[in-house]
Amino acid sequence: MDNEAIAPQIRKTVADSLRGLWNHVGMYDEVEDICRVFFTGHFWADGWKAIHSIRRWRQEPLDADLERRLMAIEEFLAPSDLVDRTRAVVLQNAVGAFDDLGPDDDFTAHSDRMQAQAYELGRDVAQSEAAFKELLPERVTPESWMYLGHFMKGMICGSPDHRGQWNSILAQFIEAEPKRRSADCLAIFLFNLRDTNSELVEVLLDESMNEKSLVEWAPLLQCRAGMQLQGVERLKRSLANGIAPIESYRNLAYRFIRFHGCNGTPFGPDHRGTQKVRDSPA
Repeated sequence: MDNEAIAPQIRKTVADSLRGLWNHVGMYDEVEDICRVFFTGHFWADGWKAIHSIRRWRQEPLDADLERRLMAIEEFLAPSDLVDRTRAVVLQNAVGAFDDLGPDDDFTAHSDRMQAQAYELGRDVAQSEAAFKELLPERVTPESWMYLGHFMKGMICGSPDHRGQWNSILAQFIEAEPKRRSADCLAIFLFNLRDTNSELVEVLLDESMNEKSLVEWAPLLQCRAGMQLQGVERLKRSLANGIAPIESYRNLAYRFIRFHGCNGTPFGPDHRGTQKVRDSPA
């Protein structure tokens, strides 16, 4: 098997073992050596999070010398540029998203901080052509969707070229391996674009009906972008062409129940016909 193909899994497996090696076996020198070997000038997200969580997630204070050693390891593993910070905050595996929370920490405050960071990173990435291009492949195949909505919102606010952003993400989606890619990234983009440029959202949804790689995703894109009269017509066309799997229309039922309740009674204060079916940015 190609070493490049299995390298990510090896790096993750080793990172998952660091806590046990440090806490239960006391292999402090070995953990430090492992981290220096695996950090080869490229950001090792799983390793950085593992060391960070060892230092934070404990009931008893660390010995001063061990605390100093962990902080030194964490410092040289930490993300140092815009691309790596985005990988750490936005594209990280959701399983480790809250590893740095201690037993007495405020979950809500932590989540708010992470959302704010993701938004600011989105703005910064939008203004850096190099970072925007480098992160494109990971945006259509992310490990986590937890903060991608806030990142996309920041990205949209950080640049007026929303058509260019969409075209770039769509091109990367088309190029990506079908089994790994997800149109959720496009749907999240449309959702967050709605408040900024609703007319463009409608144009992009119309175009998606004629894009071969997006036809099967039409129900998802429409539901996430917000339901209006034009959206109903698109869904009718989607049903008629029979390309989208029938189960993909379950999104409609989910969003109806979420906003109107199981008996059809709206939850929100605005029950007028102009109400849009929307959900949270994330």
